[in-house]
Amino acid sequence: MIDQKQEFEIKSHTHRFLFLISLTGFLFLILLLRLMYLQIYQGENFKHFSDNNRFKKKVLIAPRGLILDRKGKLFAGNTKVFQLIINTHTPSLTQVLEKISKIIQKPLPDLREIIDKSQKRFNFFHPVVLKENLTLTEIHHLKQLQWIYPEIQVEEKEKRYYPLKENGAQLLGFIGSISKKEVKKIQKQNRQVYLSDIVGKSGLEKIYDKYLKGQNGFSLIEVNAQNHLLVTDSSYFDFLKISPIQGENISLTLDKDLQEIALKALKRKDELYPRTGAVLIMKTNGEILALLSDPSFNPNKFSLGLSEQVWKNLSSKDSKVFINKVYQEHYPPGSVFKPFMALAALQEGLISEETLIHSPSTFRLGSSIFHDHNPLGYGKINVLTALERSSNTFFYQIGDQLGIDKMSYYSKLFRLGQKTGIELTKEASGYLPQRKKNQIWNLGDTINVSIGQGSLLTTLLQLAVAYNAIATEGILVKPFLVKKQGQHMNVPVILDSISDRIDRKHFITVKKALYNVVQGAKGTARWYQLPFVEFSGKTGTVQVVSLKSKELYKNCLEMPLEKRHHGWFIGFAPSHKPEIIVAVFTNHSCSGSKGSASVARDIIEYYFKQGD
Repeated sequence: MIDQKQEFEIKSHTHRFLFLISLTGFLFLILLLRLMYLQIYQGENFKHFSDNNRFKKKVLIAPRGLILDRKGKLFAGNTKVFQLIINTHTPSLTQVLEKISKIIQKPLPDLREIIDKSQKRFNFFHPVVLKENLTLTEIHHLKQLQWIYPEIQVEEKEKRYYPLKENGAQLLGFIGSISKKEVKKIQKQNRQVYLSDIVGKSGLEKIYDKYLKGQNGFSLIEVNAQNHLLVTDSSYFDFLKISPIQGENISLTLDKDLQEIALKALKRKDELYPRTGAVLIMKTNGEILALLSDPSFNPNKFSLGLSEQVWKNLSSKDSKVFINKVYQEHYPPGSVFKPFMALAALQEGLISEETLIHSPSTFRLGSSIFHDHNPLGYGKINVLTALERSSNTFFYQIGDQLGIDKMSYYSKLFRLGQKTGIELTKEASGYLPQRKKNQIWNLGDTINVSIGQGSLLTTLLQLAVAYNAIATEGILVKPFLVKKQGQHMNVPVILDSISDRIDRKHFITVKKALYNVVQGAKGTARWYQLPFVEFSGKTGTVQVVSLKSKELYKNCLEMPLEKRHHGWFIGFAPSHKPEIIVAVFTNHSCSGSKGSASVARDIIEYYFKQGD
């Protein structure tokens, strides 16, 4: 029989057993409920989380739109290249890099530096581009290495290509990897961008980036826990792939052939070779046919990436290769300013076409003496001869009579010292000297400005627009470069007609003088006449440093290069029915005649032999 003590123990064990069973059942129920919650209620979320770890979204960069000339010829396009990509999340990284270093001939420390920069920009797991534009030999060896080390990939990509290289580089601009600052700026415009994107950094590439860039696509790739690619057959995920859409093409007013001829003309092999400077060719309706600035840079190198040292050299203060001399640099215009002085004097009634003014070798104002470029002077001459032979003392006297206020008024009519409104960034405005209210004006400054020297500053583009107004007898046009962007067509714009403020007969007088500059027997550009087309224009020579009277008539070519005069020529052709304006500025070329008119002559010769 069970005594009372044993019965108590049995009941005690029974209670414990029931408690354990109840506790186990309760815990099992909680676990079951938790599993039901995770699988039924949170199943989709966890599947999505799992898929995110298993599948990675790969951005497919959209090919940029093409930049074409007026006839559909390529200024900027795309070409296929192969690049080497490595997944750095691997224990064998050092071993892989050593082998890669030998294949692509790049030191191991340089590869490490590339990886460090990429990881700072993106993150530790982001694939790193070690080299672009692989050679066929490199591709062959890397493909073999890929069998052993799947963490490396050789991929095809689009690279920007500029067939004219340095020619027009400042205008077209270049592209590069987007910065974090640019990402924030573009996102504010409600545009989707990624840190892996390539964007325009300067020139037209930057200005029209949102049209040229296109829409990125994406695809999914499967990776393992180490973030290594598992599926190499891209067709496996084709149903999840969104193909990128290429950016819009842009058609320019430029003529590629004429752009090349402009550079050839600037680099003509004579005693001044090699020239540097700027060239602009514009139709009388404002369409720009060529725009050239030299020295320049090769934008193709930016597509492949630049070393820090190369970038420092290009962007140094002494380099100035990124500055477009056509519209971002301003200079004293020299004698190419004289036609505007002549128009002012004619309109104000100070002179007529027949008025004779004694023009000796010097002009005295108080104790100051101003010299002519001709040590003998010209005697009594009219405005036609003064422009043809570019007499300084004639225009010193005209300037003295006009005064700075009238000179400023007529200069403003032609928009000198003002931005033209061209669709380019960082356009220089130049400087137009004018007297402020109650200001005491130095008459010596007026005399200097009267021949385009002193504080007067203009751009080549401004002068082309102003000379176009002379050629068309009063029509001021807005210069433009983009003819068609997507479906949008740009049309010529007339900014003003100043024939109501300057009589047409005065334009005819000045045009007659500009004709004589080239076609006349004593014109400063008479050496550059063409047998089959007549053109007109004006030469200008600008002193770089102040010269003593004894040095004024010294042979410029004997002077150090940095002290030689700059040269201008602004002209139009044909003389009697102008179609184009040709503006040339050459650095340290000694004169506008030999330095710049010779360049313009070569361009005009090509243009009228080939036709537009």
